Amino acid sequence: MGPLSQHRRRVAVTGVGVVTPIGIGKEAFWNALLEGRSGVRRIESFDPSPFPTQIAAEVRDFDPLQYMDRKEVRRNDRFVRTSPIQPKSRGVPGLRAEGGVGWSGGLAR
Repeated sequence: MGPLSQHRRRVAVTGVGVVTPIGIGKEAFWNALLEGRSGVRRIESFDPSPFPTQIAAEVRDFDPLQYMDRKEVRRNDRFVRTSPIQPKSRGVPGLRAEGGVGWSGGLAR
């Protein structure tokens, strides 16, 4: 057995949170996948004219206030606000992300 086998960790998946360019929430995301929808469009979050690439897969119509309070929204960058790992938003009191568990989503601004 390799060195990783002696460091096994238990993992509990308590829910599925999906924040993507083609859908927010597992049902919207899944339906968009089944329909073959693309999330790639012309960039709207900033003026892309100085750059050779004019398209990106941006997350649109996401309201971070549904998942965190105004103070947290102001304090955190966009990639943190769109991250599905927000344990308190999943309705699991006392659940904390520890030991190097990181954000599972992200965006470039």
